[in-house]
Amino acid sequence: MRAEMIRPLPENVSTRHGAVAEPLGVAIHAVGRAGGVRGKRILVNGAGPIGSLVVAAAKHAGAAEVWAADLSPTALSIAEQLGADHVLDRSAGQELPVDVDIAFDASGAPRALGDVFLSVVRGGRFVQVGNLPTGEVPVALGQLVTREIDYVGSYRFSDEITDAIAATADGLNVEPLLTHTFDIEDALEAFETAGDRSTGSSKVLLKLS
Repeated sequence: MRAEMIRPLPENVSTRHGAVAEPLGVAIHAVGRAGGVRGKRILVNGAGPIGSLVVAAAKHAGAAEVWAADLSPTALSIAEQLGADHVLDRSAGQELPVDVDIAFDASGAPRALGDVFLSVVRGGRFVQVGNLPTGEVPVALGQLVTREIDYVGSYRFSDEITDAIAATADGLNVEPLLTHTFDIEDALEAFETAGDRSTGSSKVLLKLS
């Protein structure tokens, strides 16, 4: 590994929390693509690991009010612990807010985008974080035009892993995301747990000590 690829951890950031720097960097990059969230009303659609970290990153960056929407009560609980002011269980028919300044889609579900566009204030911004399916997929884009919404993509990160470590040192708490820890000898069980949402898993750690 080249030396410039290494990031030293501050004394108050454990290796457990430092392990989340990469996905947190993805979330911080997405928040940066929003063009500034301080004092804004934010909707995050999809509260998996990345969506929940977008919630945390937006709150850390000064967002005034953040909604998190998902189909999983477990995921919503984690998003709430990471700073969401409101959680919306879409499986229970709870409605999305209206006139949010910025929406992030971390679900990658094309069918969900139309409703999220309707939540954004006219002239607002929509950041696509979740990867959409490959190939052609039907997406309702009419509101993108009539509401003059800026639709931008966000892919991985550039140097934000440094910002992620700094944010963690500054008090951004990633612990609620870390639902399971396994020894390296149990790596197969760890991957099976991570791949099965019914286990309540979010981020699954392998302990190498």
